[in-house]
Amino acid sequence: MGETPDTLIDHSDPGDETQNRFRYQHAYGIVLLIAAIKQELPYVALWCEHWEDFLAERVDGRFASYQVKTRKPENGPWKFNDDAFVKSIKRFVQLDEEFPDKILHHHFVSNLNPFHSSVEKEKVKCPGLILQTIACSEKIEKLAETLQATIGALADNLTVSTDKLYSTLKRTKFIKGPSLDGYDSEVAHLHLANCDFCSKLNASQLNGVRDELIHLIYRASSLGVDDPAIHWVALGDPDSMKPQLYAKRVSVDDVKEQVLARDIGFRFTPSDGIYSLKKSQGSHKSALEQKFSQGGLGQYQDFMKWRAMSAEEHLLELVARDPDKANLIVDQLRGVVQGTCLDAHAQVSGNPEPWEPAMYKKVIDDLKRIHSEEPSNISFQDFNCLMGVAGLLTDECLVWWSPEFELEDQ
Repeated sequence: MGETPDTLIDHSDPGDETQNRFRYQHAYGIVLLIAAIKQELPYVALWCEHWEDFLAERVDGRFASYQVKTRKPENGPWKFNDDAFVKSIKRFVQLDEEFPDKILHHHFVSNLNPFHSSVEKEKVKCPGLILQTIACSEKIEKLAETLQATIGALADNLTVSTDKLYSTLKRTKFIKGPSLDGYDSEVAHLHLANCDFCSKLNASQLNGVRDELIHLIYRASSLGVDDPAIHWVALGDPDSMKPQLYAKRVSVDDVKEQVLARDIGFRFTPSDGIYSLKKSQGSHKSALEQKFSQGGLGQYQDFMKWRAMSAEEHLLELVARDPDKANLIVDQLRGVVQGTCLDAHAQVSGNPEPWEPAMYKKVIDDLKRIHSEEPSNISFQDFNCLMGVAGLLTDECLVWWSPEFELEDQ
């Protein structure tokens, strides 16, 4: 039986490799924005595919440019005379000519390191060494003659003055970025995981946030425009290009909102089984246990306790990420769930005994309906979270599943 298309990798089509390199660039934008969020870089926004792969907008109104270049390991480290490196330097010089004194630093970013050698005649091929030497020099005349000659030859090749090239090189840095075959994991679990607002996320959630942010950078790097103003700004108006222009800007606040808007999915707390959950101290039962026992709902009490503990942990995670937003969510959930329970109590408590199981069933049915038909009213939280909140309110004596009675000391 011969091979089929679903059993062989197609090495003749480089499309997937090209897409991976674009994704690498977009992922590196996340690296910069996360560093800005952590105040490790003085940036307020990134402009994507706008004059450069990235233009980082600084807090002082100036900019930093970034060119992101990927390279196969078999091609070896970057040398100062490599065509792609020379083209990047040429672009940096052009930016300085186009926007005098506006670009504070230029950055060449790659998945591979720069070439390095301690052999004297090879030093003129070492980009990192050359850029570091120039950055530390007061003026070009104080550089070694071989390096002056290298800069002069490059200036002639680029048809720019030696002084202009020297000024650009003095502000150019070489950065070793993430690996090409591991950047997805590095961005999610090294950069995002070390952000305060992502520290509570598990591995799967971090991957999801990474993918959403990569798409955010991708959209800004394309010609797509989400601003409705594009359809009412008049052609020829001085602001006619503003929607297209600002679609390329991703601010630090945009990233924060994107991450914080992603709700943490409800998860049950780890347990060897619902009966191994923390028990009340001593021989006394918790309020929840007493109320469920009194109402003939004993068979449900352990699972309700598990839901309550899981809901409490889930809501605490939300509060840790964004206290103001989470407190609004918590208040809304408490209001909706308590109101649902009180309404159910009022509707069935007049029925002949035992009416408690009917109330429990009605609360389940009503909360499922709200979860299905009115998700925005509960901030898109999980049904098990709603039931867990009901358990928490029961333990706080705000919800009763039977006629009220005097509780034992807890």
